[in-house]
Amino acid sequence: SDNQKIHAFLNGVILGNKSLMGEKQKKLFQLSGTLHLFAVSGLHIGFIYIILSFIFKSLRLENILRELSISIILLLYLDLVEYPPSAMRATLMILSWQISKLLYKKSKVSSTLSLSAIIILVINPAELFSVGFQLSYTVVMSISIICNNINIFEKNGKIYEVIIALLKKK
Repeated sequence: SDNQKIHAFLNGVILGNKSLMGEKQKKLFQLSGTLHLFAVSGLHIGFIYIILSFIFKSLRLENILRELSISIILLLYLDLVEYPPSAMRATLMILSWQISKLLYKKSKVSSTLSLSAIIILVINPAELFSVGFQLSYTVVMSISIICNNINIFEKNGKIYEVIIALLKKK
């Protein structure tokens, strides 16, 4: 039924569980080149963080309570999806960012990325030679450098205004 297909799809996209999908459904996603969306990645963690931040900010929670709540939810989600390496890296990056924001009020992406990379490398030095590790840190740092240089998300910027307008639409 359609409800089963929707349930299987959502279970796959949110939890990375493709076992509820039929072979025909899996084949369709494979042929369309979108099957990779069903692997929980750092992007999932980033989206969850953004959504939770938006929700908790609208609830007007104190910074420390908000960041602690988000951290707990991210860690529970990480456990639920059984710790994929890219999701673990992203969670560690976000946790480092949160700690930095709470302790120093102003955080630098390079410092928080370095902290999360050092933690990962202390736990498993072989990660240094992992392409996933190298790409994760290179991409996040590159995005940070690009965003800082063109300031597209500044509060008075056009893209910021468009994003806020879209979020406010009902």
